[in-house]
Amino acid sequence: MEEMDMDGEKAARPEFAYPYCYEDHEVASLCAHVEEEHPLEWRYSLHNVLLQQSILDVQKSSVLG
Repeated sequence: MEEMDMDGEKAARPEFAYPYCYEDHEVASLCAHVEEEHPLEWRYSLHNVLLQQSILDVQKSSVLG
């Protein structure tokens, strides 16, 4: 079912390019695509994000503490 805007036209949704295969997806289809087609890349990317965040947290606490 497509969403319609106030004028009865199809509502525009932003699309995102997934860096591992460079396909454009809307948010919902991107989540499904990543889970189905790229489970290892997704876990690796999430691991890197969490690792970088924990490093930044440690650096901030050492500067402030």
